[in-house]
Amino acid sequence: MKFYKEIENNRAEEIDNNKLSNRIFVDLYYNVPIQKSYSLILEVTAFYDFNSNVKPHKKVMFNYSATLGIDIPNTALKTIFKYAKGQNGISYQSNDYFMFWIHD
Repeated sequence: MKFYKEIENNRAEEIDNNKLSNRIFVDLYYNVPIQKSYSLILEVTAFYDFNSNVKPHKKVMFNYSATLGIDIPNTALKTIFKYAKGQNGISYQSNDYFMFWIHD
């Protein structure tokens, strides 16, 4: 659970920045090993803000992601494919993206 006070923000909604707010949230993380070189990571965050002036929707908001990591054999390269979707816990903006990342 988080307790916080709004300061300045970029939200389009008009809110009282001095009002105390609180949020309950749940984070779930699950790592699924797949053979020797692969790993699938599933993450979900759900949250609900009790301050009716802050939350733009009167419902539970969430975001989730699925990440597939691959160790390329006989090299130092690691590759990650990630898909994420949902609301950001700070600005409540919704996003949906796919990311591909290679590093050595």
